[in-house]
Amino acid sequence: MKDDIVGRDAEVALLRNSLAGGEPAIWYVHGIAGIGKSTLLRAFASEAQRSGCAVLWLDGRFIEPTTAGFLKSVSQRIGRDVTAAKLAAALAKAASVIIIDNYESLSLLDAWIRQEFVPALPHSARLFLAAREPPAPGWRRDAPCNVLLRTLALRTLDRTAAERLLTRFGFDASRAQSINKATAGHPLALMLAGSKLRDWSGTMADALVDVNIDLARVYLDGIGNAELRQAVEAASVVRRITTPMLAALSPHSNAGDAFDGLRRLPFVEAVQDGLYIHDAVRAAVAAALELSDPPRFRRYQRAAWRHIKAEARRCSPGDMWRYTADMIYLLRNRVIREAFFPSASADFSVDRVQAQDFDGVLAVARRYEPEPTVDLVRNWLAKDASSFFAIRDRQNRIVGFHWTYDPARMDFALIERDPLARAWWARHRRQGDAKTKRALFIRRWLGAETGEAPSDVQAAAWLDIKRMYMEMRPQLRWVYLPLVDPAPYAPVATQLGFALPDDGRIDIAGKLYHTAILDMGPDSFDGWISRLLEAEIGQAGADVLDERSRQFTLGDARIQLSALEFAVLRQLHARDGLPVERDELLAEVWGADFDGQSNVVDAVIREIRRKLGPQAHVIRTVRGIGYSLQA
Repeated sequence: MKDDIVGRDAEVALLRNSLAGGEPAIWYVHGIAGIGKSTLLRAFASEAQRSGCAVLWLDGRFIEPTTAGFLKSVSQRIGRDVTAAKLAAALAKAASVIIIDNYESLSLLDAWIRQEFVPALPHSARLFLAAREPPAPGWRRDAPCNVLLRTLALRTLDRTAAERLLTRFGFDASRAQSINKATAGHPLALMLAGSKLRDWSGTMADALVDVNIDLARVYLDGIGNAELRQAVEAASVVRRITTPMLAALSPHSNAGDAFDGLRRLPFVEAVQDGLYIHDAVRAAVAAALELSDPPRFRRYQRAAWRHIKAEARRCSPGDMWRYTADMIYLLRNRVIREAFFPSASADFSVDRVQAQDFDGVLAVARRYEPEPTVDLVRNWLAKDASSFFAIRDRQNRIVGFHWTYDPARMDFALIERDPLARAWWARHRRQGDAKTKRALFIRRWLGAETGEAPSDVQAAAWLDIKRMYMEMRPQLRWVYLPLVDPAPYAPVATQLGFALPDDGRIDIAGKLYHTAILDMGPDSFDGWISRLLEAEIGQAGADVLDERSRQFTLGDARIQLSALEFAVLRQLHARDGLPVERDELLAEVWGADFDGQSNVVDAVIREIRRKLGPQAHVIRTVRGIGYSLQA
C-alpha cells in the first residue's frame, strides 16, 4: 500500500486504526478538489479488504439525491433489493466498511443521511465520507450518542512528501524542490507539473508560471496531440464524457480514439457511466475556454445540450437522474447550479422541525408576521409540523425556517384557515391539469435577522426546497410562494420563470403579500431546466424541429416534412452550422446496412430546399464534404 500513495501514511494509519475500535465510527474526510481524498480512501479500502473487511463503495456523483435514489444505488452495489425498513439488516450482511466518495454531490440528501441512514447502520459498521467541505453543522447534533464522529482535513503535501512524489518522475533533488515551490504541494498540480516537465529543456520559471492556479494551461501545453487537446477542452464543458457525447461535441474527430486518449490521461477517471475529468482540471479548462473563445464554448454547450436531450428521450425513468444532472451542469445560472453542484461550504443545516423547535420557529415568525399568521403557524405546528423545516447555524441555533408542503397531502382544514393557501389552492384547482400535476406551496421562509430578504439563511432554505423539486418530479408542475417585497427578487425570479399575477395579492391584517407562481410546464422539473438552459445558451425557441408533427419552424413559417426529410434535417441541425458528410447522413438516417446510391442524400436535400422556398439558402452545400444548416 505504501508504494501506491505518497505522503498520506499518517492519514491511512488513522483510518486503519478505526477498524479496531469497539464503537461505531463515522469519518468525514474533506479537502479541496485534487487534494487526494479518493486516492486516500482507495488505498484504505484496499487495506481494509486485505484485513478481511467487506467494503461497500458508493460514489455520490452517480446517485440521485433522493431517498429512493440512494436505496437503489445500495441495492445495485450489494446485489439485492434494499428498502428503508430493511436497510440495517442488508448492510449488516453486505459490508462492515461503507465509503461514500464525492459526498458533496449528495448535499440535498444530507439530512436524511444524518437522521435516517446513520442510525440504521449496524453496530459494527464504519462509515467514511469524502467531501470538499467540512461537515454541515447538523452532523455534530444528529450523530447518535454512541457513534464517534471524526473529521480528517486533507492538506497539501509537506515538502518531504511532495519532493518524494516528484522523484517518481525522475527529477533530482534540486529540480524537485523548485517544482514543489511553484505547486505549493498540491498533489494534482504536482502530478500535472511532473508530467509536463519530465522532458522539459527550457527554464523552470517559464514552465511553472501559475501552475497551481492555472491547471488547465499546465496540462494542455503538455499534450502534443491537437485532437486530444481539443477533446479535453470539449469534455471540460460537460459533467461526464462518453463516446457518443464526444462525437456530438467534435463531429469531425474520431470519437473512439479521442475517448481512449482521454481515458489514459492522469486526471481522467473511468467510471460506470463514462469518463470524469478531475474537478479542478475541468473547472480550470472550462473557465479558460469560456474566456478565450466564447463562441466555441457556446458551440460545445449547444451540441452537448442537443445530445443530452436526445439521449434523455430514450432513457428509462430510473436513469433519468444522470441526464438531469448533465443538464444542470451545463447551466451557468448560479442559483440553480449552486443548489446541485455547490462550491461553498455548508454554514447551515436544514432539518424537519421537532417539538423542541416550535418556540424558536414562533419567535422568528413573531418578528416579521402579523398576529393572525403567527396564530396560524402555531396551530399548524401543533397539528402537522411535517411541513416546517428549521435552519440552524454551526452553534445549533435556529436562525430561520421555511414552511413548504404539497397541498394535496395536507389536511384541507388547515389550508382553509390560511387566506394565502386557500387562494393558491383555488387557483391551482382551476388549472387544466390540476388532477394529474402536483403543486408545491412555499408558504413562507424567514431568517431571524433578515426576514424574507435575500441572505445566506434564505439560500439554505432554497437549497433544501430544490430537493423537494426533485422528489416530486415528474408530477410537480406549479410552485407558489409569497413576497412582501418582490423588488429584491425580481431579476432572479423573472430569469427562473416566476410570474407575479395582478390578482395574486392577498392582504392579511394589513400586510400585503404578492403571489409568485412558477409553471414548470408539462415536463415538470426537467422541462423547466431545459427551458432555462436553452434560453441561457442562445437557444430560446431552439426547438425548431417538432418531433411529433415533423415540422420545421423557420421564422413565421412551419414547413411540413416527410419522415426521411425530417431525419436528414435533424442531423444537420444537431451540428450547429458545421458541415455533415454525405456518408455520415447515409449511416445515421438510412442505416449502416444501406447499399443504395449516395445521391439519395442530394435528392432529399433538393426536396427540402423546394419546400423552404425563398429560404432554401439556409441549407448550404459544402463542396467535397456534404451539407450544413446555417443559423
